[in-house]
Amino acid sequence: MNRQILIAIIVSILVFGCSNKETENNEYSFFVAGHVYGYPGESKDNIGVHPPFKDKLDLIKNNNLIEFGVFTGDIVEDGTNEKEWDELDADIAYTNKKVYFAPGNHDIGNSEGSTIFKRRYG
Repeated sequence: MNRQILIAIIVSILVFGCSNKETENNEYSFFVAGHVYGYPGESKDNIGVHPPFKDKLDLIKNNNLIEFGVFTGDIVEDGTNEKEWDELDADIAYTNKKVYFAPGNHDIGNSEGSTIFKRRYG
């Protein structure tokens, strides 16, 4: 069997097979954002997340359907800079949402950044 077809079948089973009467009418939402620090070299003046994303924080905060968020790497430009992490944490706290991290090379690309990340976020 073609691998892509097999994957599609598995995904279909997971998506449709896990549905039941109790949960099928419940709505929920989450957000996913990557490279939230902005552009390399241009983010040095950013406080927290990149300004276009920061403009969406009120929308995220005020949407009761949004249960959580996921940042998919390159969360800060310099993972060794505690101030960048503090600014990011302030933006996350503002939303009142749980945000999960999938760190990227800017976040944990060297041993110091990795140590800071693990100390702060586990």
